[in-house]
Amino acid sequence: MLRPRIAIATLFLSSVLGFAAAQSPSPSEPPVKIAFADTDLADVLRFYAQLTHKKVWMDPALSGRKVSVVTPGIVPHAEGIAFIRRTLSAAGIDVQDRGDSEVFASAASPLIQNLLPSPAEPSPPRSGPGWRYRRVAPKPSPTPSI
Repeated sequence: MLRPRIAIATLFLSSVLGFAAAQSPSPSEPPVKIAFADTDLADVLRFYAQLTHKKVWMDPALSGRKVSVVTPGIVPHAEGIAFIRRTLSAAGIDVQDRGDSEVFASAASPLIQNLLPSPAEPSPPRSGPGWRYRRVAPKPSPTPSI
């Protein structure tokens, strides 16, 4: 009679502890506040690269495109990453992971673009069948003044 109670208590405690561990943010991933209003897509993707620790490659047809990504406040790290992806997807920008270390951003396929509201300004056409992605390199950090 005692063993079923121990088993139930153990199961309950493990589920509560597992839930608490899933809810608590990792100290290595601090919460973020995202405030990019009408910002160049390359800048948003640089920030995305910093959050994900991945190389980001952008379709040159997206150069100069402006997007707005603004969270309502401070959000957990993982939620910030998901928020950027959802916002870019809604803007007709497809963000795809390639393995564990690279991300490719391109204009969404025509099928998906037909389902999305049309942007105020259409993206420039791709430059033919041989177009290439370009890497969104991080900006060099400013040198500290002494």
